[in-house]
Amino acid sequence: MRVVVHPADEGGSGFYRLIAPARALAAQGHDVALEYDFTYSAVWQPSAFGPDRMIYGGGFEANATAESYVAARERLLGYVSHFSPADQDKVAGGTAAKLFKFA
Repeated sequence: MRVVVHPADEGGSGFYRLIAPARALAAQGHDVALEYDFTYSAVWQPSAFGPDRMIYGGGFEANATAESYVAARERLLGYVSHFSPADQDKVAGGTAAKLFKFA
C-alpha cells in the first residue's frame, strides 16, 4: 500500500498527526511519500485520491474546543459531500482505522 501524506502545516498538528506517523510507517517498511504542499487547493482534491486513500487529521490544536472540533469535522464532510455516506465515513475515520489496524 502506498501512503501519500499532504500535511496542512509542517509543525503543530501537521507534524504530530501526519508527518510523524508517516515516518513511523516508512521505518516499518511501508511505501510512504511525504509531499509538502501547504496549500489547501493541493490537499483538498478528494476525487483525485478517493476515500480508500484519504485520512482526516485536523481540529486538534492545543486550544481546540468541542465546538471547534465539530466545526472542523463539518468542514471536512463539506469537502467530501459528493461521496456516498459510506465513503464519507471512510474519510472521517474508517480508512485510518483500517490502516492502523484498529478495525
